[in-house]
Amino acid sequence: HAAAGSATAPAAPPVAPDEGVFRDMAVRAQFALLPHCLDNVRVRVLQLLHDSLMRYSTPLGGVPIAVRDVALVPGRRHGRVVGTDPHVFVDVQLRATVFCAAPPQILPGRVNAVAPSYVGLLVHGYFNASIAAPELVGLEYDAADAAWRDASGGVVVRVGTLVRFRISTVHNADGVLSFEGRFVDAVGAVGS
Repeated sequence: HAAAGSATAPAAPPVAPDEGVFRDMAVRAQFALLPHCLDNVRVRVLQLLHDSLMRYSTPLGGVPIAVRDVALVPGRRHGRVVGTDPHVFVDVQLRATVFCAAPPQILPGRVNAVAPSYVGLLVHGYFNASIAAPELVGLEYDAADAAWRDASGGVVVRVGTLVRFRISTVHNADGVLSFEGRFVDAVGAVGS
């Protein structure tokens, strides 16, 4: 093990839920490094931060997708040893872009699966989402075309369509988020 885990917390409270799903946060974190990691503290801390990207973080209330401006906390130029713990504790500050989606926010998703019982989506090219048949309000399944469509045929949802959905449930499986939701509208046809 290069280092132990880290404790991470926003330096300020998270932004209100009516704001966008991507939030820029000032974060302070403490990393517990083993002595052999002290040859290049910056590289070790960046490795640990990289390992935490794209995984849900409870203290941040979302999924960190990028970090920048990583620096030692002012006034804390050196790590600390506490008692008989073999780790050296290093405090850092940074800016993080965090994906913080929660009900009842509306997200875009590209359809990647269509079935009589659901529509599967990929949100921002990374997160899985699904809309169950009862939540595809106003649409009916067309088995011949493998698509969901409204009665007029004006709205067609098939693989490749960009849709918007309202989040109803967020699932967290070992730090990987997925969503369930209710269809809002189709905003782009295949290839758009």
